[in-house]
Amino acid sequence: MLDNRALYHQIWQRKLQGGKKRFSGLNAGSRYEVAARLVKDGNRLLDLGCGDGFFANYLAPRFHQVYGVDISGLAVKVACKLGIKAYQINFDQQSLPFEDAYFNTVTCLDVIEHIADPPHLIGEAARVLAPHGQLIVSTPNIRYVKHIYRLLLKGHFPRTSGDREGYDGGHIHYFTSRDVELILSKAGLNIITRCGIVSSHYLRFIRPLASKLLVREFLSAGFVVEGRKV
Repeated sequence: MLDNRALYHQIWQRKLQGGKKRFSGLNAGSRYEVAARLVKDGNRLLDLGCGDGFFANYLAPRFHQVYGVDISGLAVKVACKLGIKAYQINFDQQSLPFEDAYFNTVTCLDVIEHIADPPHLIGEAARVLAPHGQLIVSTPNIRYVKHIYRLLLKGHFPRTSGDREGYDGGHIHYFTSRDVELILSKAGLNIITRCGIVSSHYLRFIRPLASKLLVREFLSAGFVVEGRKV
């Protein structure tokens, strides 16, 4: 089983260096901004891969209780200081420490590409979702036109992580939106939303079209898929 705690300790040590606040809000077109628009207010929220708790804390006013899990002990300590009920979990070695049907919303933003067995993680997310609860997943888009260009014309496999630590920042899987939809469907979730993530400032004019096939599949650096528990 994979144990990448040292890698993510290194990544979060850099991100948290000097105690600087990494975020002042949600950047337009970011995965956080796209996901936040899909999140419905509820009783309990779980953020898988919560990191330092920034996103969970942003959503906290919309829920009665907010939880998070992450592989980095450093990040979890910071999240706890924000009031997030956060736990250090290695998704490749441990199951989620929550009872069935406990959460109204589960978010999983740019996590599954780091996980050895993505269907197991999504299955666990579905298990802890209440009936009619929503799971929101984001991941880099391997069909992004820049990645296709790099592969076909440059002869290099695309790098999809902005982190410099490890090989491609610890990314070990690469997905199309259809791949993620199939994983969610096999976990018993109905697909509700498919939307591209257009973070580029130069392409901001196409963000209103991010759910359209061409933009979502080829002009988006990442994508979000929302599933609803039957």
